[in-house]
Amino acid sequence: MVRNIRNYINKNFNACISESHENDSLRYIGFTIGLLLNHQDELSSILGTIIFHLEELSEGFVEEQFYDFI
Repeated sequence: MVRNIRNYINKNFNACISESHENDSLRYIGFTIGLLLNHQDELSSILGTIIFHLEELSEGFVEEQFYDFI
């Protein structure tokens, strides 16, 4: 399932995604997502859409979000 989620996000949003923490847990999946865009508003919108799809694909919920804009 983790591979399917990573492939879906990478293919549909052209985003870099990796499993970054809680690798050995069967209850939690930790992802780090990287995007490169020109506008912060567009980035926030796309990340919101990605989170929506993550929750749909995993049949779970996103517990914590952290954004870092450079």
